[in-house]
Amino acid sequence: MNKRRAFLKSAAGLGGAAAMAGMASAAEGATERTRVPGGIRVGNLYFAGGTTGINPDRRKNPSAPPGDVGEQTTRALESHKKNLESMGSSLANVIKVTVFMADIKNEKPAMNEAYGKFFPKDAPARSAIGTQFPDDITRVEIELVAWIPEFETGHPIIDNQHQGLVLAFNQVVAATGQGDGHEEAGKALAHLIEATKHHFRVEESLMACDGYAKTQAKEHGEVHLRLTGQIEDLARKVSRGEEGLSPQVLNYMEDWLLCHIQVEDMDLACHLNAGGH
Repeated sequence: MNKRRAFLKSAAGLGGAAAMAGMASAAEGATERTRVPGGIRVGNLYFAGGTTGINPDRRKNPSAPPGDVGEQTTRALESHKKNLESMGSSLANVIKVTVFMADIKNEKPAMNEAYGKFFPKDAPARSAIGTQFPDDITRVEIELVAWIPEFETGHPIIDNQHQGLVLAFNQVVAATGQGDGHEEAGKALAHLIEATKHHFRVEESLMACDGYAKTQAKEHGEVHLRLTGQIEDLARKVSRGEEGLSPQVLNYMEDWLLCHIQVEDMDLACHLNAGGH
């Protein structure tokens, strides 16, 4: 924690390109994309690949019934649930679900019935798409994006803000890694900047309402100003073609985001939680 705090302070004391160059080596240890059960993990976001729910007995006995759409939906979500729990998360932390269906017109009600049992309240955003599978027995395939609560502060408002920030950052990574072009990467970066500013405004309103100690609030606010200035400076350089979103720069951005969560925001959340706010 002290190492990360020192890193954050040194980053805050540098400006623009100097901060980028100075922090590149320190950022090399930032979390990278790793393979985990059922998908890929980037930071504390989990991207699950498509999972089907055909009756496993079908592998040994081709005459075994594959299961209807409700049964296959149940098996697919049970598989996702198991994978999430192995990483310390759960279906309650799912952010987005995409359901691919062989017969969306006729089978969606049955899928919804089985699906609803796994998300009884606060259901994640969901898309349902009709598709053609390479076989006649697959009725549904489900993929999802979920939050791994490794960096949770315990304060629901702040944690919700962090989910949005991490998702916005990963959209920048995706736009860069997929070669979507300078314009798309710039749009994703602009979205991250707006998400960052909104997060900082929410935190500052929490500090004002709670009566956060003036010294602590001032220091926290100064960190917000410095981080906002740094990312806006980067955006200007990217828009002018002076700076690209290289892996080193992305690692730097990820590191300051996680540093802020683990240091300043953890301190703030502890204070808010102790006061019942």
